[in-house]
Amino acid sequence: KLEKVITNNRVTSIICSLFKIFVNHLNKMRSSSSTWVDGTKSVKKDSLKKLLSSDVHLKAIDLNTKAQLGAAWSFRTKKKLANQYVC
Repeated sequence: KLEKVITNNRVTSIICSLFKIFVNHLNKMRSSSSTWVDGTKSVKKDSLKKLLSSDVHLKAIDLNTKAQLGAAWSFRTKKKLANQYVC
């Protein structure tokens, strides 16, 4: 979920709330960036498309789903784990 940071009644930056919540898990990923955690002032349509299709964003969604469902894992996470351990 993208959130606006508002200062003096103006949007000063945009952050991803899921990235902020799961920053410790996502920092371990190769493609991780602090841009969406700290906030970005320049948001273009292309950068949003890249964010929404990135492995880091998908992982944040999986972590959020897992947290909301407790012990139940999302299908995407199970599939990724299964693919990692195929002989």
